[in-house]
Amino acid sequence: MRNEKFSYVIRVIAGAYLIYLAYQLIQGVMNGENENYALGIGGGVLFIVAGAAFVIFSIRGLMRGGQENAQNEETQETESGSAEPEEEPKKLATDGETENADEKTDAAAEEAEAAGDQAAFSEEKEEREKE
Repeated sequence: MRNEKFSYVIRVIAGAYLIYLAYQLIQGVMNGENENYALGIGGGVLFIVAGAAFVIFSIRGLMRGGQENAQNEETQETESGSAEPEEEPKKLATDGETENADEKTDAAAEEAEAAGDQAAFSEEKEEREKE
């Protein structure tokens, strides 16, 4: 597993180094050490933009990661601290209760079928299948 904080810190350091290189490059152009003025200034500006982007996005990532870690810790604390009571286990029906329930549904289904009420018959059939 990769440590994200370490990655962000490395990116901040890389961005700062790019800004330092840009400063050195532009300073060299200004002092006359570099013959190609446009290339030195253009490269310096490019390094500044890239370095600043590295630094800004990495710091934002570090801050966002810290906020996410704090939120994760809060949710873990609330989940472990306020455990909801478990539901009571359902009571199992005895054999006598099961037989009575089956007889009632069968009788209702037979009555519906005899009356020709197809809708009621299909509803009773679905109820039996669910049980």
